Amino acid sequence: MCARFMPLLTACLLAPMLALSGIAHAAGPATQPVATTPDYVISDVRVQTIAGFTFLYDSTRTSFQAMSEPVERTIAAMEKAITEGKIHPSGPLVFVYRDLKDPNQPFTLDVGFGVPDDTAAFGNYQVRKVEPFKCATVLFSGPLAKVPEAYNKLMGALPALNLKPTTTVREFYLYWETPDSQNNIVQIQVGVQ
Repeated sequence: MCARFMPLLTACLLAPMLALSGIAHAAGPATQPVATTPDYVISDVRVQTIAGFTFLYDSTRTSFQAMSEPVERTIAAMEKAITEGKIHPSGPLVFVYRDLKDPNQPFTLDVGFGVPDDTAAFGNYQVRKVEPFKCATVLFSGPLAKVPEAYNKLMGALPALNLKPTTTVREFYLYWETPDSQNNIVQIQVGVQ
């Protein structure tokens, strides 16, 4: 797992790729222009209340500029604990950004997994029951370098929905291949009032 998620940290440095699709006739050149498909897709914005869950996580106070090191450390330690049978995830990898008031200021970052309700805290890991979460969401599929586009769409839709964001944002990594994969799937959840 760590080997799959570590590239999350460097993905924003990678250039996005475009996928081309088209059907050529076997007898000769294509009679229609080749269609260009985007390398990412963002769903419509939805307002949802996401069910609560039991969350096992490591927490750190950080900033966007400094978060690589604590995220690398946490994911590596969690991979080891999973391999050793100490952690039994019942859900995807989750990043929770708390106290996020200004992207240039420090915030609290919780990185972890949904786990069975009877999971106990150990070592550096805390366990808490996450309450249902009212949020505006989008599903993003594509290379991680394009995730900011999903945030732009989501945040841009809030005024028209008469919603104000809270200081909590969550990312659920539902499916992951590599930083530049068009198959990655992330649900972004911005808390709303």
